[in-house]
Amino acid sequence: MYYYLHTHCQLVKGAKRAAIYDFKTNKVHSINMAAAELLTACTNSPLEELWDANAPVTIEYKNFLEKLNCKELGYFSNTKIDTTFKLPPPTTAITLDFIWLELTSA
Repeated sequence: MYYYLHTHCQLVKGAKRAAIYDFKTNKVHSINMAAAELLTACTNSPLEELWDANAPVTIEYKNFLEKLNCKELGYFSNTKIDTTFKLPPPTTAITLDFIWLELTSA
């Protein structure tokens, strides 16, 4: 089983902490880097491969993911989903009407 953030949420890593931006509610949820790494790992590998089901820390991980689930920030999935960003094709032809070029040094 995998864990993913909803499409209206985005994980952003900073220098010391990370945040989950919820664009549906316009809220920012601050998380530590360990939680950010967990979310990244959960999208790339099945949960069963990431931790031992009998380990005490597993309960903490599951509780964290359940909290995100209750806040509608993420969801569990039995299948791996391609989460790479794909730019949608333009609906109209793109044309260039004007360009400004400024040289700042010789």
